[in-house]
Amino acid sequence: MKNIQFTGIRSAIFTPLNADGSVNTKMIKPLVDFGLDRGLKGFYVVGSTGEGPALSAEARMEATAAVVEACKSRKTVYGDTPDVIVHVAAPDTYDAFKLAKHAKECGADAISSLAPNFYATHNAQEMLDYYKRLTAISDLPLLIYATGLLTGSVGGSLKAFIEEAMKIEHIIGLKYTIRDYHQLNVLKTINDGDINIINGPDETLLGGLAMGADGGIGSTYNLVPQWFVKIWDLYHEGKMEEARVYQTKVNKLIGALASFNGGYLTAAKNAMKFLGLDIGTCAYPAMTYSADELKKLEATVKAAGLEF
Repeated sequence: MKNIQFTGIRSAIFTPLNADGSVNTKMIKPLVDFGLDRGLKGFYVVGSTGEGPALSAEARMEATAAVVEACKSRKTVYGDTPDVIVHVAAPDTYDAFKLAKHAKECGADAISSLAPNFYATHNAQEMLDYYKRLTAISDLPLLIYATGLLTGSVGGSLKAFIEEAMKIEHIIGLKYTIRDYHQLNVLKTINDGDINIINGPDETLLGGLAMGADGGIGSTYNLVPQWFVKIWDLYHEGKMEEARVYQTKVNKLIGALASFNGGYLTAAKNAMKFLGLDIGTCAYPAMTYSADELKKLEATVKAAGLEF
């Protein structure tokens, strides 16, 4: 099936930041290597996890180019070259077009985009026109980044919208960050199943796979990529109960991170320090943890099963 181009497990890679908010490009290759050594097949760059909408277009292009460059010299554990999917949506749609063009120029494999609904709710035809323009600019495969906001914008008929979108050249499917798995299963019937659907919510990767997802992309994949690879492998071996054990491990860690001071993303990025990867904290005005807070975070994630 020509549209199913991305299968398996990829991280929505964190964007390492310096204290002044600039991209710490020196930490991108170690972060890429960490994930690839533990079974990732590629990376989803400057999405929500990568804080794309909080960064300038220039910073996003810098991070994208560094991830693409880091992947060029590597192979996955499966022997192929890791792929890079670049999220390009921005509050300024002309920045999105600039990012789509840059993705092609720097050698990325695909692009992805949220609906352009940052400050206004656009109708289905307006959004289809936006996606058509993105693909024309980049000439790369495109995964629509589907969230609940997109569902609301199309009047609740996501299937009808995606059917129309799939008629646009280069659109191959969607990154599905919605927890309605009946709907995912319905979407997987489009084009007789020739549609690339990637599960978004970390907490329900196993559920997404069971209902037809071709793979997973997520945030916690940065910290414990091997757990998500285990879920993928065990599911495809028919060992559902064992896969559920790993999904439960993932969810315990997510719960611990989400309950920590500053919230999930700030805690998750800081927890990478305990794995030997100091990638900073989130974009300003996110908090910077004190030494005492880092000690508490270390104890929290260790109790939740993170090994280091």
